[in-house]
Amino acid sequence: MNSEELKAIESQRQELLDRLNAAESALRDGLHKHGFGSTAHAHMERALAHVREAYIAINEAKPVRSVQQTHGRFEPHPAGHGERPARPLPTHLIYV
Repeated sequence: MNSEELKAIESQRQELLDRLNAAESALRDGLHKHGFGSTAHAHMERALAHVREAYIAINEAKPVRSVQQTHGRFEPHPAGHGERPARPLPTHLIYV
């Protein structure tokens, strides 16, 4: 690849990371909204976990969890209402 192609790829990578940061922010804000039920909350938690994993996969040169592994972090709520994470999620991404 020549330098122009590398610059274009890096530009696309940065644009995607910016979009993932915006998605994370929107989801975190949505998690603080009430009145939409536990199902919506569970979906937002799951989406947030996937956004974080995507950010790491794009930004860092290290292995990350597969979609199935990330999905497996969620287990049914004991009361049967929606889902919640089996383990605590990280509180934020590392921004570069």
